[in-house]
Amino acid sequence: MQMKKKLTVWLMTLMACVALLGGTALAAPEHNTVQVTGRAEMEASPDMATVYASLEKKASTAVEARQALAEQMEQVRRTLLGQGIPAGDIKNVNYSLNPNYAYNDNKQKLDGYIAQVDYRITVNELDKLSDVLDRGIDKGLEISQVNFGLKNESILERGLLTQAVKNARSRAEAVATAGGRTLGQLVGADLGSVSGMHRNTPVLYRGAAMEMSKDSATNLSPGTLTVSATVQLLFDLK
Repeated sequence: MQMKKKLTVWLMTLMACVALLGGTALAAPEHNTVQVTGRAEMEASPDMATVYASLEKKASTAVEARQALAEQMEQVRRTLLGQGIPAGDIKNVNYSLNPNYAYNDNKQKLDGYIAQVDYRITVNELDKLSDVLDRGIDKGLEISQVNFGLKNESILERGLLTQAVKNARSRAEAVATAGGRTLGQLVGADLGSVSGMHRNTPVLYRGAAMEMSKDSATNLSPGTLTVSATVQLLFDLK
């Protein structure tokens, strides 16, 4: 009985020590820091576009569907190359060949095969975009989306983050001065995010269904992009 009592006292003492140590490790730091958020924003004109498109062919057999699609893909490739789009900027991002079923009186019946390929086409010269869209549509491309963007994203991102850091430091200095303190060293940073580099424009042009005048061209206005960056900085206070 005496042994159990001693063991209980020892365990209680150990638990108190652990709690004390834990409390010390998790204690809130002294209020000698200031955390601020900095932001930078600018307008930028897009200088490139990414076109998302697809081709689809249906036939009674899988071989016929594949062959028909292959022939049309070659026409599209030659057309895009003729518009000055490098082969490396014409990418196939998905390909499928599947049976197609029709339902009659709740009964499933094979109704040929559908072959489909999806494209991601990079247009690095916006003055070519109109012809790329129109000539592609003439060859049967279905355009689902045009994404306007910037070629030199990394350069713009670095510049915005630099401005955001300067903005955060300026705000931190104002807080420190107002509180009768002096801003110290930077001790922590969270780079936050850079947004607005792209704009998605749904287009939904279907080559087979479009009734277009041969004299009218597709002209999309990219407008401008509002690009912004945010950072969170932690400074010492003196």
